[in-house]
Amino acid sequence: MGRHEAPIATCSASLYALASWLRARRESAGYSYEQLARFTICSDDTLRRAASGKKTPRLNVVREFADACNADPREAERLWQRARYEAAKESAPHESINAVHIDYVQNYSELYTAIVELYRKDGCRSYRELSEQAGGHGRLPHTTISRVLSKEYLPRRDFVMAFAQACGVQESALDSWGMAWERADAELLAQGERARRSRKSWREQSKRASKTTQDPYRSVVRGGRERYRIVDCAGCYRVIVEPEASLTGEFWCADCGRDRIPRSSWGGRR
Repeated sequence: MGRHEAPIATCSASLYALASWLRARRESAGYSYEQLARFTICSDDTLRRAASGKKTPRLNVVREFADACNADPREAERLWQRARYEAAKESAPHESINAVHIDYVQNYSELYTAIVELYRKDGCRSYRELSEQAGGHGRLPHTTISRVLSKEYLPRRDFVMAFAQACGVQESALDSWGMAWERADAELLAQGERARRSRKSWREQSKRASKTTQDPYRSVVRGGRERYRIVDCAGCYRVIVEPEASLTGEFWCADCGRDRIPRSSWGGRR
């Protein structure tokens, strides 16, 4: 007979539900942890920790646990996803995400929050697993997933579709993600056109500034002296003014997050 099992640790409601479900399935199967380990690739200590409630176990451990107990693997994965989702929210309480429904996404900011929310609800799987889930063959490169989730650059349509599919979005709902990207991209293009029209006076002021391929910045000259420098954002075409970079030491567009250029590349600046 196995040793007496300790009570489930104090944890979130979703993690408690997962640990309770795993314990109930083991008891229903009539196995001790040592016996259960013989039907899995995990040790008895790993299986015992998975049902302890101390932290969310890895998905492959939960799958092995459920399979050895002849339990429903879909229910096991659903409970694991809820536990991981709640853990992700607790680990980053300052990142308050109020994602709108994908059918109502209108811009890249809303699309980004929808992508992050989908990733969390799917359990924050490893990038490798997401890539495999998407079918491999470079459809979801690890670096691309990382850069999109950290908002380093805007996702393409094929990425959004592959990412949604890898996170478990049904085939019938994938079109909604494609249309959301199209609305966001159309809004970005319209935003860039508005910015170009409103920037006409700025261009007139910078005609005398030297323009080279090595120095993309333009000086705004008044009274015969350079007053400040500006550069166009490569993403939304918004004018970025030098004072906006005073704290970070780089030009950075607050609207779309593009065109980060370090201050060290400012040619001839004193």
